[in-house]
Amino acid sequence: MSKLNYSDKLFYKYRSIDEHTESLLINNELFFNHPDNFNDPFDCKLDFFHKGPLEMWIEFFSRRNVHPVAARNLIKDKLKEREFKRKKDGILYEGKNLIDDGALLRACCFSERKDSLLMWGHYARNHEGICISFKSFSVEEFFLLPLDSDYALPFFKVEYKDDKPPAINLLGVSTPEDTKSIIKDFYLTKFTDWEYEHEYRLLATINDREGESVIKFQKDALEGVTFGLNIKKDNALRIKTIIDQYYKGMGVKFYRTIKSDRKYAIEFEEIRDFDKYIKSIN
Repeated sequence: MSKLNYSDKLFYKYRSIDEHTESLLINNELFFNHPDNFNDPFDCKLDFFHKGPLEMWIEFFSRRNVHPVAARNLIKDKLKEREFKRKKDGILYEGKNLIDDGALLRACCFSERKDSLLMWGHYARNHEGICISFKSFSVEEFFLLPLDSDYALPFFKVEYKDDKPPAINLLGVSTPEDTKSIIKDFYLTKFTDWEYEHEYRLLATINDREGESVIKFQKDALEGVTFGLNIKKDNALRIKTIIDQYYKGMGVKFYRTIKSDRKYAIEFEEIRDFDKYIKSIN
């Protein structure tokens, strides 16, 4: 995947200047966050239960390679221990996800805009940070980010709604279409207050083990780095040094942020003379 015809569509990641941002650039790796760490308490929180007749339960366990006889005994024990509850319309379990096999769906978040004053303030430490721009290539209706492993991940657009999706009966999840519906409802839907982010996400199933929460992107997918209005001189130099060392000859661009004279907005200008730009920083 070394020679790609990139599209004009860029995706942006707002970052403060810290060791995590340096690791992202030095190691060309993206961190995929656990939903428990998101700043929105509703984000990616799957609302679910397990409920159905005995036959449905046995089929549920059979799809996970549990013999029907063993499944019957397991259900019987769970009912005896009152972990499962017998209801008029079936057997109910309201505990943790029974189909969790140790692999967790995690997300890496981007935006399709880099001129959001709010995001510069929230995610780039009061405009002191940077905004990293990534290239993408298109396949059918999807834009994808190329990975260092010769694979690619699609950017999924987040939708914004006022109402939460209804709880999912995981006992009935058996087809790829069911899984897609769950992902759309719970991993790609947020409350309308977040609409200003214009968010896209990469999703990946990552084993919940230390050191396996990052995925490497292909280096030539890094389009550029935009410095915030309040970037400190030494931080700008740190980022420039990293790009020069680890992305040599790849044409990564640098941009400065400028206040608009006529409205509450910011504009951007490519930096042609970096030394001159550094001298201009107060």
